[in-house]
Amino acid sequence: KGVKGSAVEKFSFQAIQFIFGLIMARLLTPSDYGIIGMVTVFLALSRTFSDSGFSRALIRKTDRTSDDCSTVFIFNAVVSIFVYGILYVSAPYIALFFQIPLLTAVTRVVGLKIIIDALCIVQKALFTANIEFKVLARISVISVLISGTIGIFLAYTGWGVWALVAQILLNSFFTTLFSSKNTFFASISNDSFNSIINNSHALDINKGVSTLIIFTSSSIFIIFLILAKGKT
Repeated sequence: KGVKGSAVEKFSFQAIQFIFGLIMARLLTPSDYGIIGMVTVFLALSRTFSDSGFSRALIRKTDRTSDDCSTVFIFNAVVSIFVYGILYVSAPYIALFFQIPLLTAVTRVVGLKIIIDALCIVQKALFTANIEFKVLARISVISVLISGTIGIFLAYTGWGVWALVAQILLNSFFTTLFSSKNTFFASISNDSFNSIINNSHALDINKGVSTLIIFTSSSIFIIFLILAKGKT
């Protein structure tokens, strides 16, 4: 059942995304997709670090407690805010580097996805641990249907790249909203944190740290290039 549910989730999500993508492509310009593509690179890096393998550790931990869930939830939330802060500050320099002024606002708004996604990492991990793949499939399909429909409407009415921005953020928002039903985490425990660390593979944590270094270094490098260019 778990494998079947996972397959249904993946197929349904990709099929609907593909259909919506075809429709959006007819309504938007290549430059709109190009702007989002530039931001997506930084989003991918930041998302890897915001979790650092803690959700997988939570899944592997058979004796997980509510304190464990709360600890991982708060950790992910705090780290995501920190990473978003770096992206927010770097946004003007990214825009200057690509010579697209609009990229500043787009990067800062789309970057909110980092924080929104972090708020449902624990809930998704619990669904996975409990083999509730059908629930995950339902959440994914409903979220993409709602966000895709709104995105198409905005694209049709002339919102351009902001239609894609809205689609991305709304998909994350509804996924988090439906995943977080009847759940709330508001405490952190040192014992739980140490326990999660022990259940995390060193490779996962090192991957997160390495990603942060790459992400920060890339931002600093872009800023350096802009400043050097300004002096020439």
